[in-house]
Amino acid sequence: MTDVTPRRDSRAVLLLGAIFVLALVLRWWGNRFGLPATYHPDEHQYVDAAVAALGGDLNPGRFNNPTLLKYALALVYAVWYAVGRAAGAWPDVAAWQGAVAADPTTAHVIARGLVGVLGAGTCLVVAAIGRRLRDRTTGLLAAAFLAVAFMHARDSHYAVNDVPAALLTTLAVAIALKVRAGTTDRDRARDLVLGGAVVGLAAATKYTALVAALPLGIAWLAAGDGDAGGTVDGTVDGTVGGAVDGAVDMASEGGDGAAARRLGLDARRLARRLARRLIALPVALAALALVAAFLAAVPFAVLDWPAFRADVVLLATRGREGFKGLQIDPAPGWIFYLKSLGWGLGWPMLGASIVGIGLALGRRRADDVIVVVLPIVLWGYLGSQLNMFARFMLPAVPLLCVVAADAVVVGAGVVGRWREGRWREGRSSEGTVGGGGARGGVGGDRAMRSHRPYAWGMVAMAGVVVGAPSLVAAVRHNVLLGRTDTRGMAREWIVEHVPAGAAIVLQSGGPELDGLGYEVESVGTLELPERALDDWIRDATDGGRRPAFLVTSTFSTERRLLDREDDAAARAWYADVAGRLEPIATFRTFAEGGAAPPFVFDQVYGPCTDLWRIDRPGPGVAIFPLR
Repeated sequence: MTDVTPRRDSRAVLLLGAIFVLALVLRWWGNRFGLPATYHPDEHQYVDAAVAALGGDLNPGRFNNPTLLKYALALVYAVWYAVGRAAGAWPDVAAWQGAVAADPTTAHVIARGLVGVLGAGTCLVVAAIGRRLRDRTTGLLAAAFLAVAFMHARDSHYAVNDVPAALLTTLAVAIALKVRAGTTDRDRARDLVLGGAVVGLAAATKYTALVAALPLGIAWLAAGDGDAGGTVDGTVDGTVGGAVDGAVDMASEGGDGAAARRLGLDARRLARRLARRLIALPVALAALALVAAFLAAVPFAVLDWPAFRADVVLLATRGREGFKGLQIDPAPGWIFYLKSLGWGLGWPMLGASIVGIGLALGRRRADDVIVVVLPIVLWGYLGSQLNMFARFMLPAVPLLCVVAADAVVVGAGVVGRWREGRWREGRSSEGTVGGGGARGGVGGDRAMRSHRPYAWGMVAMAGVVVGAPSLVAAVRHNVLLGRTDTRGMAREWIVEHVPAGAAIVLQSGGPELDGLGYEVESVGTLELPERALDDWIRDATDGGRRPAFLVTSTFSTERRLLDREDDAAARAWYADVAGRLEPIATFRTFAEGGAAPPFVFDQVYGPCTDLWRIDRPGPGVAIFPLR
């Protein structure tokens, strides 16, 4: 009989509701940034594809990202269109599409709002994982950590696929834990098939989300052997432990024949056991569910196979060779992603999550392995790539919040027992906070209550210490989003000071100048240094017969190249511009008289580091007269 009362359950529900509201506020606050200009470089492909789908064009033509979010957004837009048509706002889809093209503000706010809801909803899934892994306290603390996690809150402002994919991978892990805890073969098989479908949908949101199949597979292999919190050794009828013991005996006895035979026998039992589990009918059904869900959400993977294959091959190539020849970071990928998680979670939360992973691996419980395998494998895989973006680690963030909460609660239990002189009693008990019981469950909460006020006080204080830096960063980020972007300021200056008809060479990452009456030549990040400055001046000014201007952006000028010779040539070109041309207007992200923060590639999407050294979003923009 448990000691969980309806009153305590209602408190937990209210607290979880408050956490969800906090998460939603942090993800919706500031989501009108930049509009009607659309500065995020990736949002347009989702919004444009969803708008086109409503007109009947379901093939986006691009598959660098799969299509589930695009179709989901199209369904939301369909509701918007239907309501607007009923109110007489537009007579048909074509008129609605024209209105969106003229002013994309509402379309982007809706898309960003949807992603924000999905991001906040992930907190609910995390709470369920934490409770199943250990106890209610861990679940609530994990949800609170994710609610304030800066990287997750920041990227939940963007109408792109990373946060939705993180929701689905986290849901797949929750289902994997349910598979592991299943009491009957039918229940486990049903949940496995459901998990396969969720993994398929996750991969249809972002290809790398396919990694969520790993925890599901481990759960299936570990299911049905003892209780849900049994050790990994116990999940295969003890054959793992027997194989390890046999290997130790062989080493200590100089290759004793009996030990060798026992090791071989245990290994064969393990192999037979795994083979039976892997060729079981539920595994085949789960695989079919995965493929069916993926193809239902990405039908043109088959219907437009050449384009799909070409884009997937391009993604693989970029992983090996880098993104368009750019050096995202001088450090190897494994270090880059640790640094990214450092600013993305705050170093205290990242440190707690690393401790939590260590505790999970040390316990050798199947449920712990199910939770930590995705962050570990994803970090290992992404770290081997040259195509490095901090947001690629987002599927790991919710699970890192779970293990960080676990570490905090374990530490609170240890301190509570020590503080009340119950260390020996606590070590011998099962199911206590930080104990080695089958599962924290209610026992963990009971242990917390038995050590009042010390354990609860420690959880509260440690939770604040771990979560506060991330919360402060999220709030500061949202404040910055509410300020005028440097590109908007540059656009206003150009309208006021540059005569109509002038030629403007506009570098990628600069202000939006469409429809303003200028002859604009937009050039990509790498294109300016490919021609001599005199050639740009001659062509832009038409031999000196018209006014012309060059607009540069630090989102392009500060990028480095993997090829050292090309990078040195680009640096020399920009130095030539600085030596020969005098800017007539500059717009900085940092305060007057302050020092420019170092360039971090993820700033292209939004403020991420040095948040207290900058006072507005955007790149540094400089406007030069060409003459």
